[in-house]
Amino acid sequence: MYIEMKIPQNNIFRDYNAIVLSSVILLAGLFFVGQFLLKDKVKSKNDLMEIKAALHDYSFTTEKVANSHALRSSSYLKYKYYLHLNGFGNDFQIIADFLDNFNRDSFEEEVHYGDVITVLISQKDFKNIDKDRNTRIFGIFNNKVTFLDYDLCIQIYNKETELYVGLIFLIIGTLFMYFSLMQLQKHKNSLNPQRIL
Repeated sequence: MYIEMKIPQNNIFRDYNAIVLSSVILLAGLFFVGQFLLKDKVKSKNDLMEIKAALHDYSFTTEKVANSHALRSSSYLKYKYYLHLNGFGNDFQIIADFLDNFNRDSFEEEVHYGDVITVLISQKDFKNIDKDRNTRIFGIFNNKVTFLDYDLCIQIYNKETELYVGLIFLIIGTLFMYFSLMQLQKHKNSLNPQRIL
């Protein structure tokens, strides 16, 4: 005789949802690892290019941005620190990771519009300097004061946190995918009629 033993269909849907979630985790891991491996190689000052030009303008602002993608409402700070130099159409940006090393007070006291300053940028950004986009700054100084120390910025830039986060996501995603597929197969097999003697 045959007795049909069925697992509710919602278990199958739950398994598919788990597989989709696993895929998202794996993609996030690939993104982080890719970001780390493909970013500009900056190991020392030799990997940076100097640009010496007069300061045309600058803007240092911080905005509070609502995060609508979170499960619950939250917000984060968005830092917009830009320099505009005479002769260049692009924005020179001090990224958020480097802001702790930026001596803003000293910069605002010492540097005035028209003063010549030197900024250090990556060689890749230097090749694309004429394109209208943000150019990351690794160092800022004039003939008297260093406002953004390139050595400290290079150390921060080369931290391997991004790589480790990506690898952790890949490991978790792979394990989650494996167990989700095993569970799905188990539930599919349970839907088939079973012979009981």
